[in-house]
Amino acid sequence: MQKLGLMAKMDEKKYMKIAADIRNLVADLVEKGTHQDIAKITRFVAKKFGLNERLVNYTHIEARNKLNEFKFRKIPYKDRVLFISHCLRNSTKCKAPIGDEGLECKRCGKCQIKKILELADELNYRKAFIVPGGSMVFKIMQKYKPKAVVGVACHAELNMGIDKASEYGIPSQAVMLLREGCKDTAVNLDEVVEKMSLIEENGTNALENKTPKKLN
Repeated sequence: MQKLGLMAKMDEKKYMKIAADIRNLVADLVEKGTHQDIAKITRFVAKKFGLNERLVNYTHIEARNKLNEFKFRKIPYKDRVLFISHCLRNSTKCKAPIGDEGLECKRCGKCQIKKILELADELNYRKAFIVPGGSMVFKIMQKYKPKAVVGVACHAELNMGIDKASEYGIPSQAVMLLREGCKDTAVNLDEVVEKMSLIEENGTNALENKTPKKLN
């Protein structure tokens, strides 16, 4: 069992390295104007790196992130809402109840959610929600009307969330889970920091520009 756990960690490290290369290439393609179409970006990157389906999905999300980034950076932290998939919780040790707006986290530290919530506090995000899925996300968006959103979830949930945010004219950033499933998942915390802390370096939001501490 311990050996399997070690192998999983090694696979995650390899995944994170490839994911970083994908982010760099996607950023380069968008910023140089080489591609502005999500499907074309995804196909180009997938062919260049010979990606499996999971990393193709990651590339698709990252392409959407990059195309949303300019508008997202203009939104102050205080006007942003964070959505975290409740499958990140420790399913055997979590004691948090589920309320009308998702999991009511006790910040016990037995999963990664505590660190992500602390980052939201540090950056002064308006709200953070730990949710089971899309339907609750949409209700919360209608209630709080955020000006920008960040999501941490699986590929399918992120895609639906980005689509819905786009319908409302809300720029978004998304972080795909390192491994998927309905419980005990994981995320690259460095990538969460990267996406949540994006802000324009000049202009009205310049004073908000912070360098959060690493969460790992």
